[in-house]
Amino acid sequence: MKKQFLAAGLSVVLGSMMVLAGCSNGDGGTTTAASATAQEEKKTEMTTTAGAAGDTSAAANGAVTKDNAKWKVGVTITDLTVPVWDDYAQAIKKYGEPEGMYVNIVSPEGNAAEQISQMENFVTDGYDVIVVSAADNESMGQEAKKVTEEGVIVFSQGYEFDNYSAAMLEEKQVFGHHTAEMASRWINEKYPDGKCKVIVAGNQTIPLMMERTEGIYNGLKEFAPNAEVVATVYGSNEEEFLPMMENAFTANPDANMVISYCAGGALAAREAAKGMGLASDDFGIFCTDCDDGVADAIYNDDLIRGGLSMGGGDYMAKAVVETLVKMLNGEEYDKVINFPEIEVNKDNVLEQADALGYKVQSAK
Repeated sequence: MKKQFLAAGLSVVLGSMMVLAGCSNGDGGTTTAASATAQEEKKTEMTTTAGAAGDTSAAANGAVTKDNAKWKVGVTITDLTVPVWDDYAQAIKKYGEPEGMYVNIVSPEGNAAEQISQMENFVTDGYDVIVVSAADNESMGQEAKKVTEEGVIVFSQGYEFDNYSAAMLEEKQVFGHHTAEMASRWINEKYPDGKCKVIVAGNQTIPLMMERTEGIYNGLKEFAPNAEVVATVYGSNEEEFLPMMENAFTANPDANMVISYCAGGALAAREAAKGMGLASDDFGIFCTDCDDGVADAIYNDDLIRGGLSMGGGDYMAKAVVETLVKMLNGEEYDKVINFPEIEVNKDNVLEQADALGYKVQSAK
């Protein structure tokens, strides 16, 4: 991985601190504010942020509070009703506090304007880092420029927008496409002619999740061309998806499969299918993301046959906190962290649950 360096002195306010991934061709070494925009996406940077000096963690002297913290970290997550994102936010606090971080978690509940206001409040209150999953990429890119110019690190979680300092990014359509590929192997095993009626659980409000949904369609066309998508339902969590799934099954009682862009859609599909008497060995549910409920269902072979894990909230948060500590201490770090891509099925669910931090309640 190529490397990029950025020094931010305690008394210097940087302009245009970081760049949007892929805009560049820097030559390494120390980067000035004027030349930062010439650096490439996946480079490593060096940052010193106000408040980072000193070796004594506040956590070492007791509970971390806003007043005694070594660093203040704001976390704004688009939708905390999604279990994996709530797990992620809480795990940032779990891993951050021992490092001396005070972690404040908020959510705009999908409202981009509210999220911008949250960002501004964090800056006004002297936060060192803001971790954000953006409700709107365009407006967040504009806000990130203002925030980084104030010397605050902006970490993008999942959603690519301009002017982030570092990020854990999902490539468009890839996870949906690979989830469909995993589901297609099951289709071709269960249905030799490949004819299978599929309900897709998708998203129509968050751009990246819309791309993931599109990836499901494209993956099915490529790997199971005889499969037929008979319905698409939309939501963001299990509660939203459940009544829609029930309606979809009522209209399509001969559906054989559900492919969901998220864990909530898969869990809702399982509940709806069982409640309507559709459960059988020839009925399968697959999803992107894996959480405790999905892992438990896979372990019990309870309609959910597989999930494409992106690491889980705990796994992701640990990697992010490790990166933030490096940034705040002025060490080298990876500007872009890649999501892991791990197929979880009945054969490996316990192994992966142990590695990724899922709880398989039935296995206890």
